[in-house]
Amino acid sequence: MSAIERNYECGSEREFFELLRWWSENTDEATVGDPQNFGGRPWIRVTIGDVPCHLNADTRRKGVDNFVRSVVAEGGASFSVVTNTRGRANKVAVGQSKQVWPFFYLYTDREIAGPRELWDSSISLGVTGNAARSTWE
Repeated sequence: MSAIERNYECGSEREFFELLRWWSENTDEATVGDPQNFGGRPWIRVTIGDVPCHLNADTRRKGVDNFVRSVVAEGGASFSVVTNTRGRANKVAVGQSKQVWPFFYLYTDREIAGPRELWDSSISLGVTGNAARSTWE
């Protein structure tokens, strides 16, 4: 059983970050959800900018840890839609470099018209601390 319930709805990008940071620090689970039957199923939902997105159940600890460290290192989160390996614009990349982290399976709920930036908090929000103890200002 996962510490995060299936279809957990984050109310903001900030809550999404805090939830994943909490999960990373307080559980020893290998994945954020239960990928037993089908790993690619949505587990956590968040609207980024104005685009509904989801993090899949098979997202691994290494991917979450990379995400948390990236947000802390950049002082906030930026999210962009890029094309996936099949050429569809539905994969969400993180950071100014539009990094697609291995084992971090964040997607838009629907394919959008081409790659574009979704949201950048580094301008209006900051994150301080190290990856293990970060907080939004």
